[in-house]
Amino acid sequence: QMAWRAGEERAINMAALGAIGAFCPIISSDSLVRVMAKRLPSAKVAANCLAFDEALKAAHALRLSLKSVDTKDEFEI
Repeated sequence: QMAWRAGEERAINMAALGAIGAFCPIISSDSLVRVMAKRLPSAKVAANCLAFDEALKAAHALRLSLKSVDTKDEFEI
């Protein structure tokens, strides 16, 4: 849906990358956006960045909500 709202259904990969980026702080979102801008056709950059940013924000919100859930006991092995 995020890619579709961004006007580029094929931006689903960038939306997925944004969602993963919220949980994997090893690579900054700024770095990922710079790579997108270099690798994608210029006509596709804005829509892909929009899908990426929207997914990143949604995943950050999810990540924050998960911090309030105590799952330690549920997943102990």
